[in-house]
Amino acid sequence: YFFGRQLQKDLKVPVGLIHASWGGTPIDPWISGAAYERAGRNEMEAIRFAQSPTAEQKERLRKTQEKIQKEMDRWTERFLQSDPVRSREAQAWKQPGYDDSDWPVREKPAPFPDNVDGVGWYRRAELAGRDVILHLGVVDDCDETFFNGELVGRTGTRTPGYWNVQRVYPVPGKLVKAGRNVIAVRAIDHFSAGGFSRPGALEFKDSGRKISIAGNWKFKLEFAADPKKLGPRPVIPAHHLSMKHPSFPATLFNSMIAPWTRFPIRGVIWYQGCSNAGSADYYPLHKLLICDWRRQWNNPGMPFLLVQLAGFEKHTPVHRLPDDFWRKKAPAENVPYALTREIQAEMLKLPFTGMAVAMDAGDHSDIHPADKQTIGFRLAKEAGRVAYGSREVSQGPLFASMKAENGKIRVFFQNTGGGLTTSDGKAPGAFAVAGKDGKYVWADAVIDGDTVVVSSPRVKNPVNVRYAWVQYRGDVNLCNREGFAAPPFRSDKPEYR
Repeated sequence: YFFGRQLQKDLKVPVGLIHASWGGTPIDPWISGAAYERAGRNEMEAIRFAQSPTAEQKERLRKTQEKIQKEMDRWTERFLQSDPVRSREAQAWKQPGYDDSDWPVREKPAPFPDNVDGVGWYRRAELAGRDVILHLGVVDDCDETFFNGELVGRTGTRTPGYWNVQRVYPVPGKLVKAGRNVIAVRAIDHFSAGGFSRPGALEFKDSGRKISIAGNWKFKLEFAADPKKLGPRPVIPAHHLSMKHPSFPATLFNSMIAPWTRFPIRGVIWYQGCSNAGSADYYPLHKLLICDWRRQWNNPGMPFLLVQLAGFEKHTPVHRLPDDFWRKKAPAENVPYALTREIQAEMLKLPFTGMAVAMDAGDHSDIHPADKQTIGFRLAKEAGRVAYGSREVSQGPLFASMKAENGKIRVFFQNTGGGLTTSDGKAPGAFAVAGKDGKYVWADAVIDGDTVVVSSPRVKNPVNVRYAWVQYRGDVNLCNREGFAAPPFRSDKPEYR
């Protein structure tokens, strides 16, 4: 909306927008099967199998999927054995007669405690007297749900999209008593924020009448898992998912993009990347998507504008991180979001592309930042430049080169516009330098004309520099006088081919 509003204001003509999106998906399903085939990628085998499988393909894919799932099963088993003693004690927590009077009350109910992956229990007592259907809502990630101490449903990692599936569990009439009934949910959180926040209702099967189960629930943590002992959580590649899964290659292109290719469009705006964060394969896939869509519309110069991933640390919008948490974090080498932002910036090397930086418009505790207006404005200005011939400044300072001099590093930029400055009037933040040992430390930075000079007393002879190479920092402030933010960068970036 903000993109269209600004563009209409600048062009003084009506602007039509086609909104085709599916949240939480990787880039894979948005690329056509024809593009995968031309590129000779492995995804094409899965697509052919889905369209017309041979017996050999079917068996090979089944074995591959089962192998990956068994790896997940073994990891999950280790996860659930994190604290066997505590888990044995928690078996009593599902019983309706268990005394939970000392459990804290969590409103709505709230998600897991901050920075915890593990298992926790939610309990609530309800009144009922007939057969019911339990509409529990979404539980992140997995669950075992008990009604009066009896298991009535579970959702695990073998369910496609298990972390975002509505739990609807029938409750046999023999379990539903007149008077007090207890719902106990064993919520299993493998990654990021966990718990559930949208419980629905108990529905009477005979009448359809519903009793809301939103509101106050009691919560107690069974155990917190130790990621270092568990090892990395297995990830199932998109092309090994079910064809019915929204992340399966080409699925969303076929259903949501291909029907529009018969209509002429002026260009594309693209905001995606979280689900591919940290994957080097995002580079060839992103290039493939841009070239594919231009081919599909028979328009090699079709403008393609993208949003670089916003600053973000952990999705915990209810119990937010402290605003200054980032001050205690040392520079890290493996930063998934930073790698993806770098790959997104590489797309600017393709003709007729533009990018809106969102690093400074993010929210450390919410993967869906509220500031859409800044991003929409920047996209509209890039559309003016790329698609409509505007000569207005529409990009932020882009790293060009660096030079070591006198124990400091001088950084040179393109797109400085009216000159370098900072958004808050303070010295440039989020810079780091490293010597020959490759160990980065946070550094001081000052603006000197159209360059930035970076140094640290801890690194006498710096050889490389980075800016905003993080998930999130609160001092990402470098911009030009037109207000367009500098994209994150690293001088030791590899060559992308």
